[in-house]
Amino acid sequence: MPERAYTDARVLAQGIKQQGGTRNVPSLLNVAYSTSLFWDGRESTLESQAAVPFTNPREMGLRSEIELLARVRRVPVYRHSFKLAYGLDPESIDINSLSIAIAAYERTLLSGDSKFDRYLYGGDSNALSPASIRGLELFRGRAGCTQCHLIGDRSALLTDMQFHLSPTGLPTTTQSELSALVGRLSASLTSRDRRDLNAEISANQNVAALGHFVVTLNAADIGTFRTPSLRNVALTAPYMHDGSVANLDDAIELELYGRDASGNSPVILTRHEKDDLVAFLQSLTGSQFNSTK
Repeated sequence: MPERAYTDARVLAQGIKQQGGTRNVPSLLNVAYSTSLFWDGRESTLESQAAVPFTNPREMGLRSEIELLARVRRVPVYRHSFKLAYGLDPESIDINSLSIAIAAYERTLLSGDSKFDRYLYGGDSNALSPASIRGLELFRGRAGCTQCHLIGDRSALLTDMQFHLSPTGLPTTTQSELSALVGRLSASLTSRDRRDLNAEISANQNVAALGHFVVTLNAADIGTFRTPSLRNVALTAPYMHDGSVANLDDAIELELYGRDASGNSPVILTRHEKDDLVAFLQSLTGSQFNSTK
């Protein structure tokens, strides 16, 4: 998994009984810095996010937390580890302690020290190729990428952690069907079991395509998704929340020429300029996950 930057790099990852989902699997690298989780931001902490897949019928498919805990409590290595780390006897292991343990591990999945970091923050003027340097200039300049993929003076997460309209478009329904879907969810989300929502997002493409709306119930958020970090982006194809874009070339095309869908003017680049942008994006791979090192 490290060579794939802690994502299986497939669209609609296979879960229990080889069922597919509706979302592209995001990388866990640097997830410790995330201010919200899932593409739609419906969980606010790693601990709350960690518990979701267990009882999702298309992921791990366990019937309840009771079944989950019964399985964990009878595995000797888990019994020993929870006692050692948290002082918990097997019968005291609960969903909270399980989520804390998983989140603690996820916070160790850090990636940095890329060629980009060594060039911009480490003072190594030879770390980037000429094409990558031209790509960085485009990224920060005319291409306008840093409007969402932030680069700071001392560090760069390469995301603003905000939600923006996806260039892949809105749910593939008629206007009346979309209105009915939004109305149904607006009436039920405030009171329904979160497990029901998680299951529906995993199974229903049109619900999944609503994005951040399922959190805010604000019509302006329909089709908006959290900006992904671009670190290790060369390792994590396919791209976009639905995995509909196969490679970096196509992702650049969609991002630059699809901006008119969100009210912005498209950016026109030459073939050589696009190649430079790809070269820069390839420089964002952390050294410890660079399979060509």
